Amino acid sequence: MSEQSQAQRMPDGKGVLPAEIEAWLTAQRHDPARRQQAVELLTQMIRIDTTPKASPRACAAAEGLVFDIIEGHLTACSPDLQTERVDITEQIADHPYFTLPYYAGPLEGKPARIVRRVYRDRCNLMIRLPNPGQPVLALNAHVDTVAPHLPPRVEGDIIHGRGAVDDKGPCLVMMLAMQLLAEARTRFGLRPACEVLLQFVIDEETGGNGSLSAALDKPRSAFDAIVVLECTDLQIHPGNRGVVWYETILQTTESVDGRDTLLEAMAFVVDALGACGRQLKAESDHPLFPHRPVQTCHGILGTHGKHPSRVQDHVPLRLTWQGDLLPELRVLVDDALADYCRQYGDKTRPGAGDAVLERHLAWSEEQDKSATLEVFGLAGHMGSVDRLDGAITKAAAIIRRLVAARRERGGDWATMTMTLADRGQPNGLTMEGGQGFLPTHTLEQVAQRMRQAVAEGVRAYAESAGLPAKAITSEIRFDKLHNDAFARPSDGPAMRTLLAAAAQAGHDQGEPLRGWDVSCDARIFAREFPDAEVITFGPGPLSQAHANDERVDLNHLLQAAETLARMAWSYQ
Repeated sequence: MSEQSQAQRMPDGKGVLPAEIEAWLTAQRHDPARRQQAVELLTQMIRIDTTPKASPRACAAAEGLVFDIIEGHLTACSPDLQTERVDITEQIADHPYFTLPYYAGPLEGKPARIVRRVYRDRCNLMIRLPNPGQPVLALNAHVDTVAPHLPPRVEGDIIHGRGAVDDKGPCLVMMLAMQLLAEARTRFGLRPACEVLLQFVIDEETGGNGSLSAALDKPRSAFDAIVVLECTDLQIHPGNRGVVWYETILQTTESVDGRDTLLEAMAFVVDALGACGRQLKAESDHPLFPHRPVQTCHGILGTHGKHPSRVQDHVPLRLTWQGDLLPELRVLVDDALADYCRQYGDKTRPGAGDAVLERHLAWSEEQDKSATLEVFGLAGHMGSVDRLDGAITKAAAIIRRLVAARRERGGDWATMTMTLADRGQPNGLTMEGGQGFLPTHTLEQVAQRMRQAVAEGVRAYAESAGLPAKAITSEIRFDKLHNDAFARPSDGPAMRTLLAAAAQAGHDQGEPLRGWDVSCDARIFAREFPDAEVITFGPGPLSQAHANDERVDLNHLLQAAETLARMAWSYQ
């Protein structure tokens, strides 16, 4: 095809394609064969369990199976693609964004040795559509998922399963976008205006070491703009809020009348961390984040919970006492629950949250002097915590109320104890979670505030319980995910092109443009490529990420794929 013919088929300044190509794109959205192909590809990827595993060999095997699906589909679509499985570089061990792969069991030795052990025979998949001399547009998505694994299930246009929106659905979007590019070239002679680089990476959920490896490999990964695909509900974001995961460890050598002083102290730590988060939010005035997405999440308490940034939905408490306290206990628990709902909302009411909570509490195994109190919540990604319901925060509110009653009432109340079901090791207790923050604060400033909050929570409990100041020792660690916030200009050429492409694909953004409410691997590329545009975009709502019934709408996937194809035809 001549250069003149090719130019005639390029999008105009607003991303509008010639009528015949627009008609073809419209038809593709509704083509039964294409839709069925998309469902089959996604369910194949979801079926493979890519949650973190202690065995690096098992991780490599699962990741390799997903890469086989991706690579097989894309190489069949276009013979021009250059594919390469790139080993994880040992250089990540020396980078401040390196995250210890905690899921791989006991980690001994220097970081470089850990990288060699955990990432041996593991890789990222890089696929390039060459276009020498043109700007490079990179697209990035991750193949790993959070636990627990959820197998695929299809109901009409809705695909259920772990990774449906976070992040195997976005992987599929990249595959479908490349398929559109290949077919448009064959049918109409329409070529991308840019070079396209696809990055399918590992270990995003556990800290981002896959993308970090890609970002440090400058010869392979250099780009002018990158779109990191996540579940943004088709919204386009030129910035991310930051997040730091914490692990709080309480220990004691003293026993006080059979009480679980560590659980009780942790309830006060939860309160102090909540106050810390609210203060950070009050200080977080940033033009790209007028909605101030500064969230505090508690994901793991003792043996209960799966992931630091997944809001925990169940905490079982075991209560014991002397005398006839159960009726009064029930009243106090209900009072504490009412106070909690006034502060955080009653998610059993329709419309108060992303789902309707069936019940807050359940009493069971009731005997004369003991009972089990189960505390329930709504699980999901910490970025949606305000629309979810944290069982750890709720249980902590109840525990603090009962600690106060024991101190104030005396008598039989002095015999009341609380502990976790399946408590585990009695002389230590850990809690893990995450704290979001904006570019108004540095990661170290946030970490220091949290250190102070943990110490204050323990001090407040010791004073309330009449314990010596050093009866409980506390430590807070930040060894896992530690992501800086970032904000980029919203009027660069890639942003303008993507906004126009989104409008042509049928999902206008509206105003104002905002930063994304959560953090992802985009912050790695923002640090390593300070002059490049770094954008977050993808299908499906954030509320579905990490959810108990994670799901995505097929139509969102197809729209996102069309948007990226349109961007590739126009970005120059």
